[in-house]
Amino acid sequence: MRLLHLTSKEIDDSALWLPSSKEELVGDLEAALTNRASVLLVGEPGVGKTCVLRALRHRLPQAVFRLLNHAWDSRALLSLVLVGLPELEGRMALRYHTSLLTRIHHCFLIEPATVDDTAEYLSFRLGRAGADHEIFSRESVAALHEVVSGSLREIDRLPSAALRETARRKRKLVDRDTIARVAESLTCPNN
Repeated sequence: MRLLHLTSKEIDDSALWLPSSKEELVGDLEAALTNRASVLLVGEPGVGKTCVLRALRHRLPQAVFRLLNHAWDSRALLSLVLVGLPELEGRMALRYHTSLLTRIHHCFLIEPATVDDTAEYLSFRLGRAGADHEIFSRESVAALHEVVSGSLREIDRLPSAALRETARRKRKLVDRDTIARVAESLTCPNN
C-alpha cells in the first residue's frame, strides 16, 4: 500500500475543500462583509476556522474589498473579523471590551465536523493523493470521527498514522481496530 501524505496545507484557495456544512456560514460571512458589518467568528481548535476564512477570501471580489481613505469618517471602511477559540466570546463580554463589542454586528460559531463531513473530507484528501479505491472501511471512518470529535486538524493527523500502521501490517484496508490503536498511541499521557 502506498503511504499518502495528508497533512500538507499547500493548497490553493480555489482548490480548498470546504465541508458542505460550512457553505452557509461562508455565505453569511460574505453577506456581513458586503454590508460592511464586523464579525466575531469562534470555534474550537481545528474545526475549520482557517478553512472558512480561506473560502471567504476566495469568494470576495478584490476590487470591492480595499480601503479608501478619503471617506474614512462617512462610512465603514473595513470589516473586522475576529477569529479565536470559543473563550473569545466570553472575554469580549468583559466591560473593558464594550467599545469593541458594540461594533460587532454578527457572531458565528463554527460547529465541529459532522460524521458526513469527516467521510467527505477523508475521501477528498485521499482522492487528491491519488487513491482510486476504498482504503478506510466505513467502520473505521465512524471510529475516526468519534475519536477526533469533529476536528478537521485531527482528521489530517490520525489517518496518516493509521495508513502507516496498516501498511506495516501488510493490510489493504484500514479497519476500526487500527484507528483505535493509532488513536491510543498518539494520545499523550498526563504525567
